[in-house]
Amino acid sequence: MPQQSDDQPKNILLARLGLDRIRELAARTAEMMYLPHGICPVRRCRRARACLRIGPAKYLPVCVPTLPQEYMPCYSDYLGWAATLCADARDGEHGPLFELLNALTPRLRGNASWIARQCLADDAAALACLDAALALIADADAAPPVFQAVDEKDRQACPDAAPGPPSISGISSPSHPAR
Repeated sequence: MPQQSDDQPKNILLARLGLDRIRELAARTAEMMYLPHGICPVRRCRRARACLRIGPAKYLPVCVPTLPQEYMPCYSDYLGWAATLCADARDGEHGPLFELLNALTPRLRGNASWIARQCLADDAAALACLDAALALIADADAAPPVFQAVDEKDRQACPDAAPGPPSISGISSPSHPAR
């Protein structure tokens, strides 16, 4: 099996999105992390409180190299998630889009989808795809659980409730006989 380089996912996303979209994603990721407000060396960005994409870097805003090293993995992760969301939404790939959004925690999902939404503002079909996946996630989060154990507060409210987990199909556990 051939070895994959670390640049291969970046190159795939670059081919799917294009350099301008990657630059836009990098700028919006920097804004989400408040880099233009605090550590950007460009005065115009600090005053505008927005990344103006000034700098000679290949696709990173000029403020990103000034970011402390412990924050670089966070920036890279957000940029990667947002780029993948953008690419999947633009391609209309609901399955991978849903899987990625479902794997993220609600806070990470919200931040990554905000970045992607800012970059997809001119693409109604991609925004509709992203919104459909987010709606599916919201429906899944709002659905009642299939099985919910009785907690202590409910046991006190219902004195004849079983003291432990309920039995299934009349099979009981050794500590909790079936009724």
